[in-house]
Amino acid sequence: MNRPNQDAIDALREAVKLAPDNHQLADHLGKTLLKMSRPSEAADVYRDALEHHAGNLSLQLGLAECYRRDGRISHSLAIVETLLAGNETPAEAYLLHARLMHQQGDTHAATSSYRDAIDADPDVADPALASLLGLESFAASESDDQPLRVGWQGN
Repeated sequence: MNRPNQDAIDALREAVKLAPDNHQLADHLGKTLLKMSRPSEAADVYRDALEHHAGNLSLQLGLAECYRRDGRISHSLAIVETLLAGNETPAEAYLLHARLMHQQGDTHAATSSYRDAIDADPDVADPALASLLGLESFAASESDDQPLRVGWQGN
């Protein structure tokens, strides 16, 4: 590992240790570790942070993503399904559920969850996942009274 990167991680770990009430800092460390493809280490960070901030949605989603990336699908699903059963489900939970369902080969459930995510917050759109699910996003035609044509266009 590149030493400057490890120094930054070590500094973040120390900051999280010194400020256990700062859940944003723990979330930042967890996301940084995920970006570095270190999901097991990130999961440790999220689990520790959840001890201080039980029920924090961002931390729960972070932990679920760690489990997904680490191949621990059932653990990830347990967290996500709990979030989906709640009253204020964040769009990111639907999106993560869509990814999990796709990984398990359940395209119907993945598509449904993806649409729920976009309905909740269009900013979470993931074109790569939409493409994998066979969903296409078409721009509205210039005139609403013209039918939308889908398919190959010949030259």
